[in-house]
Amino acid sequence: MGPAAWTKGARMQRRFLGWKPASAIPAVAILLGAFLLGTPAAPAGAQEPALRIATEGAYPPWNFTAPDGKLDGFEVDLAQDLCRRMQARCNIVQQDFDGMIPALNSGKFDAIMAGMSITEQRQQAIAFSRPYVALGNGIVVEKGTDLARALGSVQRLSLDDGSEATKQGIARIQAALKGKAVGVQGSTTHAAFAERYLATVADIRLYKTTEQHDLDLAAGRLDAIIADSTALQETLSKPDFADYAIMGPGFTGGVLGTGIGVGLRKSDAALKTRFDEAISSALADGTLKRLDGNAMRVLIIGAGPTGLTLALALRHRGIACRLIECRTGPERWSRALGVQARTLEVLDRLGLAERFLAAAHPLEGAAFHLPGRTSGSSAPSAGQEVRLRFQHVHPRFPSMVILPQYETERLLTEAGAAPELGTEFLEMQNGNALLRHQDGRLEWVAADWIAGCDGAHSGLRHSLDLPFPGHRYLQQLVLADLSLEGLDRARMHVFPDSPAPLICFPLPDGHWRTIALLPPDAPPPAQGSLIPFQRPGLTLGEPSWWNLFRISQRQVPRMQIDRRLLLGDAAHIHSPAGGQGMNLGIQDAWSLAAAIAEGPGAVALWAGRRHGLARQ
Repeated sequence: MGPAAWTKGARMQRRFLGWKPASAIPAVAILLGAFLLGTPAAPAGAQEPALRIATEGAYPPWNFTAPDGKLDGFEVDLAQDLCRRMQARCNIVQQDFDGMIPALNSGKFDAIMAGMSITEQRQQAIAFSRPYVALGNGIVVEKGTDLARALGSVQRLSLDDGSEATKQGIARIQAALKGKAVGVQGSTTHAAFAERYLATVADIRLYKTTEQHDLDLAAGRLDAIIADSTALQETLSKPDFADYAIMGPGFTGGVLGTGIGVGLRKSDAALKTRFDEAISSALADGTLKRLDGNAMRVLIIGAGPTGLTLALALRHRGIACRLIECRTGPERWSRALGVQARTLEVLDRLGLAERFLAAAHPLEGAAFHLPGRTSGSSAPSAGQEVRLRFQHVHPRFPSMVILPQYETERLLTEAGAAPELGTEFLEMQNGNALLRHQDGRLEWVAADWIAGCDGAHSGLRHSLDLPFPGHRYLQQLVLADLSLEGLDRARMHVFPDSPAPLICFPLPDGHWRTIALLPPDAPPPAQGSLIPFQRPGLTLGEPSWWNLFRISQRQVPRMQIDRRLLLGDAAHIHSPAGGQGMNLGIQDAWSLAAAIAEGPGAVALWAGRRHGLARQ
C-alpha cells in the first residue's frame, strides 16, 4: 500500500474512532479499526495499479512511433517483457526526452526506458536499474571525403582509462572536426560529450531528435553527427545515407555513462529491485539478446579484404557485426594484386565497383617475351614479344584490373567497413572469444557467429585445432615494387626464360610489381638485390618494397564448426597464379553474408559449397 492509501486510512480512522495520539489509544482499538475498515488490504479482486513507463518515441531503433501512431522499438518490446516477468500491468507513454527526468520526479509516470545512459550527473536526480545495454558513441560523415580520411578507421576507446590511445583518439577527432558543423541531440550524453571535448573547436548544433540532425546531415547543413552506435546504424540503413559511414574513434564511459538502464525515482527502491531482477532474468535466458535486433550477431576476426567485405555485406543486409583487427593501422605492403570480374560484380552489389575501377589500373592483356631459339627454328626469334588480349567474359566488367591489396582495403574501409584496430583475438572458451585490446584490457565476447578472416596463420583456426593440410612449393619467389622503363603499361609482361622466370605487373601509381621465380636449389639473393629482375632492354629503379618468400597450397577439412566459420586465406591458400586468393576470399564473404541472413541451414550449405569451390 502506497503513502496515499495510508493517509486516506488515517483520515477515516480519525472520523469514525475519534483519533488521538497513538500513545493514548489501546492497540486493540487500532487493530479493531483496521479490521472493521479494511484499509491496509486491497479489496478482493483489486489489481495493482499499472506501471507507467515513458519512452521518447523518436529514437529508432530503441523507440519510435510507427505509422499507425503506436509506440514501437527495442525498448517497447523489452518493457513489455520485463513487466511480464514482474507480473505487472504496464502502460507505455510518450514523453519528450528533454523533459523526462522532471516529469518522472513529479509523478507523471513511474519509469523511463528511452535510451537513457547512466551518468553521475543523472544519478544525482534519479536512480537507475542495472544496465540492460552497454554501448558507445560514433561519428557519421560522408565517405571518401577529407573529413572521413582525417577521422580514419573506427576504434573503440574508453574515456575512463586515461590511456595514451584514448588521448590520441580525442586529439584526432578534435583535429578532424575543427571548424566543422556537428549535430547532436540535446539533453543527451552525446551532447555532454560534444560540449566537453569539441565545443572549443567545432560548431556544435543541438537538435530535439536524432531524426532532425539526420535530415540536416543528408541536406549538407552538417558535416557530421554524433550519437550512439546503434542509432547510427539505423541512420545508415536509410537510402539517403548510402554514401555515409561511421568513421574515427568511438568512446564509452566517462560522460557517456556506464550503460543504458531504467530511470526510476530514488524513493522507489522496491521497484528498482524488481526491475533489476527482471533484467537479470532476461539476460540469463537470452531474451534480451533476442529482443535486441541490433545486438552484435557476428564477430569478424581480421580486417583484410575478406573481413572488410564481410562486414560491409552484413551491414548491407541489416545484420549487426563487429570487425576486429590486431594491426594498429593500414599496411602498405601486401601481395594480392588482381581484382577479377566476378569480384567486381560483388563490389558492384555493394555500390563500390565504379570506385574500384577508377582506382585500378586496367589491363588489355599479356605480353610474353620469349627466349631465343637455335637457327632454323620456326619458333619466334630472340627477344620477340607475343601479345595476347584478355577476353571480356563479363558483360560489364573487364576480366581483371590491377589494384594492390592495401588500396582494396582502403576503399572498403572508406565505404564503412569500420574495423576496430588494435584488438587481437586470443582464444575460444565455451563458445566465447577472448579479445585483448591495445591497452592490454581483456574482453570476453559472445556472438551468434564468429568468422575467422585472419589469414593463413589464423588464430581462430588454431584455437579450433583444425589441421591445414597441403604442401609448400619448393621454389622461392622474390618480389620488388619499383620504377621500371622499357615495358608497355597496358599489359602484364611475362619472361619465361630460365633460370628465374619473371612476371611484371603495372601498378596504378606508375610503379611496377615484379616477381621472379627462383629454382629450388638456388641460393637466396642478397636483400634488395635486383639481379633476378634484370632483363635486356629494362631499366630498373630502386625498390620501395623487396620481399623473399615461399608459397603453399593448403585447405582446411571443413569451413564450419558449429557457429564458428573460416573463410578466405584462413580456410584455403593457393598459388598466386591466376590471382585466386583474395578474389575467393571476397566471394566467400559476400556469399556468407547472404547465408547468415537466411539462417543456420543456409550457412551449412555455404560451408560445403565454398569448400568445394576452393578445392577446385
